[in-house]
Amino acid sequence: MATNFTFTGEFSLEELLDFKTIPELKELAMDLGVRFKGSPKKQGIVKTIAKIMIDDPKLVVKKMFYYELKACLDVIKGCMTLDYAEKSGLLFELNRFGLIYSTEQKTTGHCDLRFCKELTDEFSKLVPAELERREKNGALLAEKVAFGCANLYGYTDMYYISKLFLDMEKRLGYTLSDETLTDLFYPVLCAMRHGIPRKDRPFLSPFSVFNGFKIDDYHIDIHIEPKTFDFDTIVGFGEMPYPTIKGRFVEKLHEVFKKYGKSDEISEDMIRDLWIGKQDETKNLHVPDIDRFFRFHDISQIQDCMETVMDFLNSIPYWRLRGNSSEEIGKKELANMRRSGQQPKIAIGPNMRAMGIESFEQLQEMARNGQNLPSFPEQSFASNKKVGRNDPCPCGSGKKYKHCCGR
Repeated sequence: MATNFTFTGEFSLEELLDFKTIPELKELAMDLGVRFKGSPKKQGIVKTIAKIMIDDPKLVVKKMFYYELKACLDVIKGCMTLDYAEKSGLLFELNRFGLIYSTEQKTTGHCDLRFCKELTDEFSKLVPAELERREKNGALLAEKVAFGCANLYGYTDMYYISKLFLDMEKRLGYTLSDETLTDLFYPVLCAMRHGIPRKDRPFLSPFSVFNGFKIDDYHIDIHIEPKTFDFDTIVGFGEMPYPTIKGRFVEKLHEVFKKYGKSDEISEDMIRDLWIGKQDETKNLHVPDIDRFFRFHDISQIQDCMETVMDFLNSIPYWRLRGNSSEEIGKKELANMRRSGQQPKIAIGPNMRAMGIESFEQLQEMARNGQNLPSFPEQSFASNKKVGRNDPCPCGSGKKYKHCCGR
């Protein structure tokens, strides 16, 4: 991850917050429970947020994750370098509340991190006590459960977490009341923004608290059984700042990246980006943009990389498939077809009907006879009109969109 900024000297919290964009500031304001009416100017947002954070640092500490607090303490103590923050993926997380800046030593060219000067003393007192409290009361375990689910299911919300309450009770040795659960999962609930409309809420991901994409409930395939993991596995994958992505295609990716001159650190960044891109619906609809990682000289190099990238993307958990990978679901469906004696079929939708193909059998007959597919008609045969949830599905199944392709 290349550093594209350098701060020199000491900065106030207002100055640090001013580096953020207005959307980033509004995200932070929501974290702190602040809502602005209309379209406030950036300077007003910065001053409001800075005043809240300086007046009530306990509020900020309470909303931060354990690993964020620990990293902040390392920065305050002077044992967190910019290099380590970048390699561990912590730079974004540390700057979520605008508390961190880096300073360059002119004599050595070395960069390291510094903590916001107004809150250094307060955090030095508050953070150690909060870390100890969370280690003792089970909040650290709760955080690992939440992030473990996020890593293994592609995202998480309280649906997956709630299924682990009994295991948590056994591990902690006491019954979890509603009040206790709220306390243990408070930073998680804040990150998911429970209590505000679903459409405005992000989902928790292990690679950043906010990845800038939203997940709609009705897009999750309810006909697929969620993949099951034992409690220890989930907790193991909840180690932060970032869990290690595992799988047989990860090493292949590293080999390909190394072949094209990429360091291990850059390879990790690229793998992380691919993981996030898989979960983001706006990116997952397209072929991965691997041009931004490489400079290819011919088509064979693209094919060399793309095959491994697609194998990786098909092998990782996907939120729409409830923790299963595309590869796993494909194998299950193929096995079910073989058991029932069925053969894979191609769905006949409006575009094929526009070419005069009305059935799968007709397509098979054309293939047997060596016929080419007919040309598309000149007019547009697929409507660009947005399909409503209760409209007939455009695939031609006869079902409502929400019960078919819109699930």
